[in-house]
Amino acid sequence: MTVTEPDIVAIKNEIITILKTNAEIWQEDNHEKGFQAINLELPVEAEFMGLSYPICFVANDNQLENDKVFGPAVAGQITGSTHEFQFRILFFEQGAESAEVEISLDGYYKQIKQTLKENHALNSVQGVRTSFPHRGHSFNFGEFEGKAIDGRVIILKVTVDSN
Repeated sequence: MTVTEPDIVAIKNEIITILKTNAEIWQEDNHEKGFQAINLELPVEAEFMGLSYPICFVANDNQLENDKVFGPAVAGQITGSTHEFQFRILFFEQGAESAEVEISLDGYYKQIKQTLKENHALNSVQGVRTSFPHRGHSFNFGEFEGKAIDGRVIILKVTVDSN
């Protein structure tokens, strides 16, 4: 019997694909409206200087996974388990801390949460039972090129069954 673990990169890529279906936050050929990019993983801090804003990233959370066994052990192997992953959807806007930046980030926050809730099954990833935007918070990332970078983070919980 072979144990199959969930493909974490496939889950994050599916989240990106889902986010790109919302024209309020992504337009492939027109970046006048929405994110300039929706990328897998965060760049190192020094790379933030050369990015175009607003921008979004999908990355692992610090608490990536909790595992629970739900099947009996057969011939010394676990026959089934539930994985509860946590991913971060981080998005940033560059500019002085202002009402305009705050309103922009709040709009993205709302659109991302709605899009994730509407597509909670992450359809193309095998074994996903459900996902849910679990919590969110805002933060001031720092300053690059003399401009503040503000952001939001949404923690997405994803439940996957595997055997």
